[in-house]
Amino acid sequence: MYLSSKGELIAGWAIFTLFLTIGTLRSSIAFFGLFFTLTMAFLMLAIGYYLNESIPWIKAGGWFGLITALFAWYNAVAALWNPGNSFLKLPVGQFPWAEKGRPHVGRRPRDHKYH
Repeated sequence: MYLSSKGELIAGWAIFTLFLTIGTLRSSIAFFGLFFTLTMAFLMLAIGYYLNESIPWIKAGGWFGLITALFAWYNAVAALWNPGNSFLKLPVGQFPWAEKGRPHVGRRPRDHKYH
């Protein structure tokens, strides 16, 4: 009973972080990687607890949790080391479909007049 409850709680967090992961698809690769590995960690932990503390699943979830921590530290340092704060800059990667720098925010679209 307790392990199933624990699995349900962690599965709820897996669903929530899946929604956050989908929300990062137009962000940087590093930020997406953070939420993807967090979702995988929660998913594997939930499966492990649903399967009566299946050690391989729980260990896999733990490893994904460690990778998540590395992504989190990298994202934190990359946010701090930017041209406005530092002389250093870490690459975070951009998806091909992401809008770099969002130049359209706050501006009206240009009128295209054809002659």
